Amino acid sequence: MNRLHLFEFHERSECPGFIRDSVVEALGRGLRRGGFSAVMGPAFEEFLKIAEPAHVLDLCSGSGQPTANLIQWLKAKESPLPQFILSDLFPNLATLKTTCDEEPDSLKVQAPPVNAIEVPTGIKHDARMLVNAFHHFDKEQARKILENCSSEKKSIFIFECSPRGFRRLTRLALSMPAVPLAILANPFLARRQKLLKFIFTYLLPLIPIAFTWDTIVTNLRTYSEPEWKILTQSITGYRWSYREYPFGRNARAVACYGVPIPESAQPTGTSKKHKGL
Repeated sequence: MNRLHLFEFHERSECPGFIRDSVVEALGRGLRRGGFSAVMGPAFEEFLKIAEPAHVLDLCSGSGQPTANLIQWLKAKESPLPQFILSDLFPNLATLKTTCDEEPDSLKVQAPPVNAIEVPTGIKHDARMLVNAFHHFDKEQARKILENCSSEKKSIFIFECSPRGFRRLTRLALSMPAVPLAILANPFLARRQKLLKFIFTYLLPLIPIAFTWDTIVTNLRTYSEPEWKILTQSITGYRWSYREYPFGRNARAVACYGVPIPESAQPTGTSKKHKGL
């Protein structure tokens, strides 16, 4: 199946805030109830051992719940624990601060908007990560994210819930039923705009429609291994990896990462420059 870069409702600037918040809140809550950290944890732990970051900038954080859950998983495994900085282009500060209260020693919020394509200087970090977010960017934007990371010599970790394909998306839904169910529970569990969210979930079901559409489009946008190799092939001086991790009912998740290779370990004559695709 070819990659289709269709639009998602909740990433559009004109999308009403309560719809965007509902999609983000429900996704974060559903992933938490579905045990998502146990899926992402082993992949991130592998990345930690190689990159050894002290500070990780979480781009496109959404609710921040996947990162909070990851921290809890790492603590349970007694793994090294960097500090995480939550950020987003459209930050829901109330939700992000609530998430930070769950892990105040390991989480903080970058309040000003952060564009993953061109991360502002001045944010202290040595690694970046995008959880269920890299698919938001088309090929040119994705390449720029990786190039910006490379220009600053930062490591990067990318995680997506499922490889592309309707069969794989179905397996994901069967393995994590808490995710689609979370959108129905959200009006009762949300902290803000409960009435609006109830109306547009049950009386005029725009929120479930947007959530379902965005879930399908997320899968259609996810980069395959050959596409990942094309995105990274011209960026030298990095160790790049793409792996699928099995879980649940024959479902799979995708983890990609890039870690700078020390100059002493690079082949003689390796160029530090990279060309566009």
